[in-house]
Amino acid sequence: MQIINDNLLDKERKEKLKELIEEIIQIKDIEECIQDIKGIKIIEENILHKDISASIKDGYIIIPINKIGNIIENSEEIDLIKSNIIHEIYHMKLKRILPKIHKKHKEAYNNEDFITSFTIVIYIEYLTHLESSKYETEKMIDQYLKSINDYNWDFSDDTSKIYLVKHAGYIIARAEDERVKNKNYILNLKNEILRKEIKKIQDILDNIKIEDNYNQLLPIENIVRKYITNE
Repeated sequence: MQIINDNLLDKERKEKLKELIEEIIQIKDIEECIQDIKGIKIIEENILHKDISASIKDGYIIIPINKIGNIIENSEEIDLIKSNIIHEIYHMKLKRILPKIHKKHKEAYNNEDFITSFTIVIYIEYLTHLESSKYETEKMIDQYLKSINDYNWDFSDDTSKIYLVKHAGYIIARAEDERVKNKNYILNLKNEILRKEIKKIQDILDNIKIEDNYNQLLPIENIVRKYITNE
């Protein structure tokens, strides 16, 4: 896999990143998706959300240079970059399986139809994380779930509302990881509204098929409508 802008990296980091990519492309169930990826692109400025180590745009996996800074010294940073790259590749795989839903998401996003867009985000992030979370470390999953439970949820403000619908798929998929010790994590969430809504979404996801049909997501859309508007 080609690395764009690898001149931004010193020799050690360049070699380490190449090693990571070689490990990743050996994963059996994503082999078919590798051909859809044009390459890895290193960017100088972190234009992504501060918590994201990798994203995908126009067929390239994008990694900000600052996220590679500790790739030699910090094993956790290596794990994070690796899991994020794998996550983005699983998105490519899911796009092959659900082309209509992905097209609808793109149209909704471009038309500022936030209700439809977030409804689809919950679904595709849940499915993607079911596959990719096994490449996250147990510590990464535990830290994420702890941060969700410790967050100061206040559903009288828009921040918590957006945070809920944005993270619902991530929360449920990670909570269902077999390594999570608290098997009742969702039922034990401290915030009552969060607990009830995440459980409702989980129950819906448990009863729908992996099918390229937006209509089966309408029960999730009804929940999203409570927290997101298109105005």
